[in-house]
Amino acid sequence: MNYNRIPENGSGGEQAKCPNCGAPRGPDATECLSCGIIYEKWLKRAAAAAAVQARPAGVAAEAAHAVRSVLNAYRYPAAGAALAAFIYAVKFKSFLPVTEGWALVEKLIFPLAYVTLAIHEAGHPLMGFFGNDFLMTAGGTLFQLAFPAAVLFHFLRRGEEAGCLFSVFWLGYSLVNISFYMADAQIQGLILITGTTGRESGMHDWNYMLGRLGLLRQAVTLGNLVFFAGVWGLIFAPLAAAGAVYRWFFTEKARLER
Repeated sequence: MNYNRIPENGSGGEQAKCPNCGAPRGPDATECLSCGIIYEKWLKRAAAAAAVQARPAGVAAEAAHAVRSVLNAYRYPAAGAALAAFIYAVKFKSFLPVTEGWALVEKLIFPLAYVTLAIHEAGHPLMGFFGNDFLMTAGGTLFQLAFPAAVLFHFLRRGEEAGCLFSVFWLGYSLVNISFYMADAQIQGLILITGTTGRESGMHDWNYMLGRLGLLRQAVTLGNLVFFAGVWGLIFAPLAAAGAVYRWFFTEKARLER
């Protein structure tokens, strides 16, 4: 990528300009004194954005390319979220069957929680049309994950940053929600939508599914892995959004000051 050029006063030569705000740039400068960008980092982000615009052939390749570009642009929030998710995952067993903290999170985002619950419950009868008990039981989880994943794919194709981050947050919420349900498969102490535990009602999706798969004893371990992925999404999305707002603020400030 070439920098914009402007003639030097009285010399007929050219002087480099900042690619972000257009301020003059010294020959050995690594940072813009006007808008504060680091030239090397800015160029990498610009290259990632240009790569997304290239739109590689094939839907799967296009989505994979977009994911790589987004993760490259947000590698620091991604790393920070991974560290935080690991710390929470180490203490996963202490959160079971579910903590007051998670109950508070669900109250704060209750519209999303209710929509996710409705999608989950709709998945059971819809997958039940296939006439398979396992698919009908798994339908709630499949729909709960498929909907935010489809929304994420849609925004990735359109290159809409805010929509992508919202979808990652939604997917993270769904994964954490599922992780508690999955980890409860053997003990069945979680209060379900029926107002009773799975042991009391005789109905528990993950007790049935993991039992059929012979993985009931690994319920907590599997739940912990899903929990890690979910917490990562819940933390990454706001961190990345805050970074995007920060960059926009200083870019806009520099533009207005010119």
